[in-house]
Amino acid sequence: FTPIIGSLNLENFHHYVLNNFSHESVGGQPTVGKEIDFDKISMGSNYDSYYKCQSLNDLNEIGMLVLRIAVAYIYLHGAYMIGSTKKRRQIGIQRTSILFGDLNSNKYHQALTIFAFSSALSFMTIGSLLILSGISIKLGALMLIIFTIPAILVHKRESVKSHLLAERIIKGCNGTIHEDVHLLANFSHAGHRSSGNKNYMLLAVNIYLYLMDNSIGLINIFI
Repeated sequence: FTPIIGSLNLENFHHYVLNNFSHESVGGQPTVGKEIDFDKISMGSNYDSYYKCQSLNDLNEIGMLVLRIAVAYIYLHGAYMIGSTKKRRQIGIQRTSILFGDLNSNKYHQALTIFAFSSALSFMTIGSLLILSGISIKLGALMLIIFTIPAILVHKRESVKSHLLAERIIKGCNGTIHEDVHLLANFSHAGHRSSGNKNYMLLAVNIYLYLMDNSIGLINIFI
């Protein structure tokens, strides 16, 4: 049936074969599973690709690679979203300034905020690439940890500030928009709280990556 499946060119189909070299259901008799070349069968049946795992360690390595690709994508996408245009960078700098709220009157506040934002952008990009490539998973994970902790603080402070801003707006407006402003503030508050919780999960994943050793890198697949 493999040639039939291969001829359909299904993009969402994955064919898994678990081979333990025995007929377990009828007494555990040995099979010729060790002699079968599944690679040639899959390629001859027009399958796009073939992968083979011979141990649990192989599965763990593949799982780690998938995890690292996912983490790298999330942070690289985030770096693009906050740094790809001048307007986005301005918004990012403004959001970063909330970390230094007590220094608003300080003449170095703007310079410190820009430095923090630029560092965050660099840490997100370089850390993601180090993890994805496998050049230095520990260093990459450490850079993302350093970025993620302040990011959690930003979301927490923004969630509080959304309600404070709503109250300031309401004070200067008539009563007809109170409900809309409160609703908008609640949405903003919930969004920032949710993003903060997401960053807690990313922080845990990066700590896990930092503690792990001997993971294959994307580069190793092609070497």
